[in-house]
Amino acid sequence: VKEMDKIQNILMIAKDITTAIFDSDGVIADTEPLHAESYVRLLRRQGVTFSPADFKKYIGNDEEKIFTLLAEDFHIAFDHEIESQLRKKDFLDLLRTTNLKPSVQTLELIHALQQKGVRIFILSSQDEDLLEDLLVQWGIRDYFGDIVTIPRDVPSKREALRATESLFQSQ
Repeated sequence: VKEMDKIQNILMIAKDITTAIFDSDGVIADTEPLHAESYVRLLRRQGVTFSPADFKKYIGNDEEKIFTLLAEDFHIAFDHEIESQLRKKDFLDLLRTTNLKPSVQTLELIHALQQKGVRIFILSSQDEDLLEDLLVQWGIRDYFGDIVTIPRDVPSKREALRATESLFQSQ
């Protein structure tokens, strides 16, 4: 079955859908390798040898938690504000040089949903400014309404869902 046929089948099954919520990392595009490399560069500036494979144990945490874990694991201190900005710059530089793009299937689905009049949002633990930069760079920011960011360490799913309530209030 062709990819477009799959998307059409999804749309037929979800014919009454009014709102769609997407995550960013791993859904719109596989950005995880670029995040890993940006942390490699961050630690290299601190004199620490670190590989993208070493980053696997930190996946699933927000940036603040990753910084805390790295500081503990490697006994280093970070100026979080400065290092965070440098890491984001590294990430965006990597994005430009690797020419990473959103997945074709996801773009087709987003486009089909938009054509159908479905409101499309992003719910992510990604840094909001970085996410905005990504979407603008990829030329797809206009497909999405609000971007709702929540920390990955939110104590409960209920609190995460509460963060999305505003998305549904204006329907």
